[in-house]
Amino acid sequence: MVTDGVQVKHHDVAAELVDDADHVIQVVGEKKKAFEMTVRFFCYQVMSSSISNIVGTVLGHPLDTIRVRMQIETGQTSFLRTCTETFRGEGVRGFFKGLVSPVVGVTPYNTLVFTVTEAMK
Repeated sequence: MVTDGVQVKHHDVAAELVDDADHVIQVVGEKKKAFEMTVRFFCYQVMSSSISNIVGTVLGHPLDTIRVRMQIETGQTSFLRTCTETFRGEGVRGFFKGLVSPVVGVTPYNTLVFTVTEAMK
């Protein structure tokens, strides 16, 4: 009879170990999913904030170019006149002159700011 009791105890211990192992596997699986979601969220945030910053910079740069040219020009000038002179002298490319510098300089900073802001919500 003692051996039967020992077998029952071994069976109970084995069942508890299996249950514990199942629980550990479940917890690890949940942690892995949470990590994957965090990585996915981070990648999504970095990509979306980078793209939005680049689009915003590209769309706003022609206005900055005209503004700077109006400030540099001596005498009185108008927005329309500066646009016309830029287009006649340099074509459409004239409006985007110097675009690389703001895109390269500001995009990493804005990406970091947007990503951290979203992560803190």
